Amino acid sequence: MAPASVPYLVAGICILVASIYLSTRSSSVENASKQTPVANKEVIESLHRARAKNEDESTRHTLDLPDGRKFGYAFYGSALPNAPTIIFIHGSGDNRLSGGFFHAAAEDLDIRIISVDRPGWGLSSTRLSGSVLDVAQDIKYLTSELNIQHYGLIGASGGGPFTLACAHVLPKDQLKSVTMLIAAGPWQSTVMRHAKWFPWLFWTVINSSAVLRRWGARQAMTKYSNMSCEDYVTINRKRMTSWWVHLLSRPHEKDLAIFTDDAAFEYSYDLLQENCKRADGVDGMVEDWRVMTTEDLGFKLEDIRRDLPIQLWYGKYDTSVSWHVGEDLKKRLRGDKVELHVREETHLSMLLNCRTEVLTKALENVRG
Repeated sequence: MAPASVPYLVAGICILVASIYLSTRSSSVENASKQTPVANKEVIESLHRARAKNEDESTRHTLDLPDGRKFGYAFYGSALPNAPTIIFIHGSGDNRLSGGFFHAAAEDLDIRIISVDRPGWGLSSTRLSGSVLDVAQDIKYLTSELNIQHYGLIGASGGGPFTLACAHVLPKDQLKSVTMLIAAGPWQSTVMRHAKWFPWLFWTVINSSAVLRRWGARQAMTKYSNMSCEDYVTINRKRMTSWWVHLLSRPHEKDLAIFTDDAAFEYSYDLLQENCKRADGVDGMVEDWRVMTTEDLGFKLEDIRRDLPIQLWYGKYDTSVSWHVGEDLKKRLRGDKVELHVREETHLSMLLNCRTEVLTKALENVRG
């Protein structure tokens, strides 16, 4: 990915926007549609509800971990402490506020969402020389401290490797369901194996040097840290209509529909600003990218317990994490309750358009 596009990786949901901008052209009939996209009013309203929720103190919690680090988390959905609980692990470049994408649907379904910050993002301290298994232990400590007896887990996009670690580590009598939502597996053997040329080139270059990753992240923080929301929306609105964007990527109509309203841009801005507030710079973010893209997770997928319900949700038109990743994971996860669902969605539209369906299935498994 060109240096000018690096900010989208750091900007949270903007990495999804970048995949729309710079991914290879799709040959699908839907992608070639010239019709004016129709906004999904329910999605737009849910983003407004989530932004309002983010003004609440319940989205800015921290927990002191045994090693002295801070672990950030937020509550979304039902406010009832005894409501069925699902823990959300965000994607690459995001933070706990991306759990807000599920807020409206979870509130309507009476589900409590606890969305966590991985180390180096949002309110969570950096952990150097860590692994995906360390994040699983952090979540285990969180559930113990909050006295959560039963729960499900959803991991999105780059949160996939950490979610698989939780499936391997977390207690059988507590973890009742795992959902991989447009989620990566072991990096080289799943994401990179099926990546189109542009994502493949980007990750190959960015993973070639920690110095390069750090430089790109710092450029993003410098560019956006003092930018107003209004300016951010204006800049990205212009990019969405620029000729070079349509020449390179031919954005899918499902994504264009989401961006007919400013709500998605505004939420993207919130995610970016949350990471810009960090006092320790970008080292934690860079370390998280290293951990996320490490092929050896420290365990074998085949060793994840067979009785654990695992839902795999992927989009047919996803140019960031191919739906074939879901096929690979289904083959390698030897459990009796592994299900693959492929919808006619993109990376971003899968996350926003299928929230209720994904949560409903996860709730069924949590309740048993």
